Amino acid sequence: MKKSAYLIAFLLTSVICTAALFAAAFLPQERIAGNISRSLPGLVREGTYPRLKEGSPSAMLDNYTDSLTLMEVLGMNAEDPAAVFSNPLFLQKDDPLESLVHYAEHPDLEPDGYYVRYWMGFRASLRPLFLVFSYSQIRKINLLVLAILAGLAMFSVAKNVNCASALGLGVCLLLMRPLIIARSFQFSTCFLVALAAMPFVPLVRRRKLRLGVFFLVLGMLTQYFDFYSVPALTLCLPLLYYAAAQRTSGGDMGFRELACAVGSWLGGYVLFWIEKLLLSSLFSPINSLQNGFDELLYWMKRRPDSGQNRLAAAFQNVWKTVCPNGIAGLVLASLAAILILYALLMIRRGRLEPKRIWNGTLVCITLIPLLWMAAAATPTANHAFFQYRSLAAVFWGLCLLVTSAVGAPRRD
Repeated sequence: MKKSAYLIAFLLTSVICTAALFAAAFLPQERIAGNISRSLPGLVREGTYPRLKEGSPSAMLDNYTDSLTLMEVLGMNAEDPAAVFSNPLFLQKDDPLESLVHYAEHPDLEPDGYYVRYWMGFRASLRPLFLVFSYSQIRKINLLVLAILAGLAMFSVAKNVNCASALGLGVCLLLMRPLIIARSFQFSTCFLVALAAMPFVPLVRRRKLRLGVFFLVLGMLTQYFDFYSVPALTLCLPLLYYAAAQRTSGGDMGFRELACAVGSWLGGYVLFWIEKLLLSSLFSPINSLQNGFDELLYWMKRRPDSGQNRLAAAFQNVWKTVCPNGIAGLVLASLAAILILYALLMIRRGRLEPKRIWNGTLVCITLIPLLWMAAAATPTANHAFFQYRSLAAVFWGLCLLVTSAVGAPRRD
């Protein structure tokens, strides 16, 4: 029964995700194309990599990738259902933003490439939205949804762990610049998936949802929606919540449970990617399976644009993004000092045992984003201006070492 639950969950998620893309493909193309065309002057004015705050890498938008996103939204339609899997590209110009404008003006263009290695499930969300809204309006809706999901996640954490842990989650999300996140569907998808999953964690704890099946589906949804931004976040935020809630109730999460959750998430993430490559091979003129693995090996071997050592460049660029100036460093130091003072106050009041602060499973989960950055060092180095946001899980994990131990039952 246990193995069949995983198989059923995998097949059911595959069918629903594929059906959602096909349904989106058959939406009225004229209205979608009109609203995308209406959105382009604003994107052109912003440019390819605009910064909303001068000198701060974390305030940079990625309209380069957003242009590819909108191109794929526009290129998937009822006249070419195979585009659901083939992901055609129309890059007749040097810059994707210019290419998108050209394609919007000449919708009969033939594709000159295929972006087969991603599901691009965001199209199932964006195409319905483009029936009514422009991209600037969708950005505002995205911010509202992000705020609602963050509020629900914090409420759930406050109820099942404590208010200090919920406040810590909110502070960590604010450090990631939610106003910037909401302005890009690429930046926001993993946050949306992770935050949407968190209110379901109590159901997992009450055994109404299987731990492994829950994280299997979460890994699949990450692969489906994400255009490779911060995938580790969808594993770590719900998993940190689960571990903290278990700790508060006096039953620390075991390493067997940790291995089950991580293994299930990775299984869903990798197997759903392979499924996408196999399906793309049937609907595109290229060998998608080979293309996907060739690209993976290329990025694993490629040196960063700076020419530095991969690991050094990755963590150096991430640090420069998190702490670009003295003010940012002061903010981080102040937050660390507040956490330490809070721990000392709780120890003095007898609500926190110093030996309870250390928790092996929480530490392991907290390290996962750093290990992911190291494994994907070149993409991290080149795209640190948004991939640094995996640190939201690192910061919250460090916070939970203290806050989730406050008032927790004694373990003799």
